[in-house]
Formats: sequence, structure tokens, C-alpha cells
Amino acid sequence: MIIIDERQKSQIQDCILYIVAGLVLNLIGGGLLYYKAQMDKDVIRNEIDKKLSEYGVGMNGTEPLSLEEIEESEPSSVILVLVTMAGRMANVVGIIKLFKGLEIFMSERRKKKLRETAEKLHGGETDTDWTELFSECCAF
Repeated sequence: MIIIDERQKSQIQDCILYIVAGLVLNLIGGGLLYYKAQMDKDVIRNEIDKKLSEYGVGMNGTEPLSLEEIEESEPSSVILVLVTMAGRMANVVGIIKLFKGLEIFMSERRKKKLRETAEKLHGGETDTDWTELFSECCAF
């Protein structure tokens, strides 16, 4: 049975919290950027329809739309900028949280391996553990 003290339990909770927060923020950022892409797509479609109807050309051999039939749904530039900025900020903060959670996980693993190696050194098992100690101390 593995015994976990309060410090390790707290670090595990922090690690999970950071990773979950990072994933949630990345999902929010992705959703906002997807919403912005949909707004851009609608604006582009309306502009294309408007130009085609001005020249009297229809899509795929159909009759051209009249200018009254074309929806004028262009979102404000401020809204586009705010949605883009919020999406990118959520992605950046989400990535930072993910890396922080992984850093906590990796540092705890590294500390555990160093502790095990130190215990082996005191126990007389020093033949292969020096390379393991060196690789753990200097590994990324």
C-alpha cells in the first residue's frame, strides 16, 4: 500500500487542478476562436453574394439573389477584436496552466527518484545508481 503524506497529497491536487484548468481554458479559447471564424465566414459569404448579385451572376447556375435577399449581418469590429483577444488569452493562460501542472508532476517524480537513489546509495547499491543519479539531476 502506498502511503501519501499531506504535502504529496496537496501537490497531486495542485497538479490535477492546474491540468484541468488548463484544459478548460483551452476549450473556452478554442470555442471563442471557432465562434469568431463562423462570424468571419458569414461576412465573407455575404460579400461574395453581394458581388455576384451586382454582376448578375448566380451560384451554380441559379438565379442571382437580389440585394434585398442578402442578409446584412456584419458584426462590429470591436466584437471581433474582443472575441479574438479573449480566445487567444484563454489559450495562452490554458497552456501556462498545463505546463505548470506538468512541471509539478515532473518535479515530484524527479524528487521521488532522487530519494530512491539516495536510499540505494546508503544501502550499498552504488554500481549502477551513479549514472541514474546523474541523469536525474541533469535531465530536463
